[in-house]
Amino acid sequence: MSAAKPFVIGIAGGSASGKTTLARALAQTLGQRVALLPMDHYYRDLSHLPFPQRLQVNYDHPEAFDLDLYVAHAEALLRGSLVEMPLYDFKAYARSPETERVQSAPVVILEGILVLYPEALRRLMDLKVFVDADATSASSAGSSGTWRNGGAPLRRWWTSTSSG
Repeated sequence: MSAAKPFVIGIAGGSASGKTTLARALAQTLGQRVALLPMDHYYRDLSHLPFPQRLQVNYDHPEAFDLDLYVAHAEALLRGSLVEMPLYDFKAYARSPETERVQSAPVVILEGILVLYPEALRRLMDLKVFVDADATSASSAGSSGTWRNGGAPLRRWWTSTSSG
């Protein structure tokens, strides 16, 4: 990898808006030139709570995430380092003991519901994308292949800016 700073894309949006589908489509298109860091893997480990109590947590709230670790991993990828991304078990509502290695690449995609929330993350981004789609539209786009096929519907569903 060259010494140049990776190009960082931040992709945010509401629950079921299609942000993950968009991020995965970009990652697939870019191949080995991209490192994808999904924020969903950075939920705090709640295994110490009884399962019924875990079901009551607001997983869309900033406190649900280990934002310090997510920011640290994003910064490490920008320095060219490998990170051990935690894996989250969505059936158990707890972190898995396993991790996944994510190697830095010329393009880094930071994706998640609150990825535009922390100033520390926004400062790292060269391109900020907010996927603005209701759950019904996004669900049908994911199943119909609209994201993969491109075209006019995609342009309606997201806006981006490269400034502040």
